[in-house]
Amino acid sequence: MRDFFTKRLSLAITLVMFVFGVMMATVLVAAVITFALQHLGIISNHSQLPVFPLITFLGFCILLGTSLTAFLSKKALNPIRTVIDATHKVAGGDFSVQVNIKGIGELEELSHSFNKMTQELSGIETLRSDFVNNFSHEFKTPIVSLRGFAKLLKENNLTEEERQV
Repeated sequence: MRDFFTKRLSLAITLVMFVFGVMMATVLVAAVITFALQHLGIISNHSQLPVFPLITFLGFCILLGTSLTAFLSKKALNPIRTVIDATHKVAGGDFSVQVNIKGIGELEELSHSFNKMTQELSGIETLRSDFVNNFSHEFKTPIVSLRGFAKLLKENNLTEEERQV
């Protein structure tokens, strides 16, 4: 059970860390461009550009964006979690599972493919079951017949000619 929650949390944490990384990279690129423009003399070091409020604002944006991503990641990851849960059910032998995801094209295609896979697996399971039943029946018939003949041969009331036939 703990592993189940760890996997679910790791997906959300990965998404949050990705967004945090993108935002940090954006701030870093903006700082490098600003430094380069100052170095080239396009922006003067003594201009009226308020650096501390700008850094504070960028930090606030990073914090807000990361918080919103953490909050909204549950909704964004629900279709993936639905497919994961359905996959666990199929692995357990339940081929009647259907996944219906609407909205994002790739996830709709995944949903359609998953449903087709479960239908094919269900058909294969039916064929396997029929094969085992037919083979079992076909294998039992000669064995039962041989057992009957063996019992007859054990009996002493048969003539030698009847035994040979």
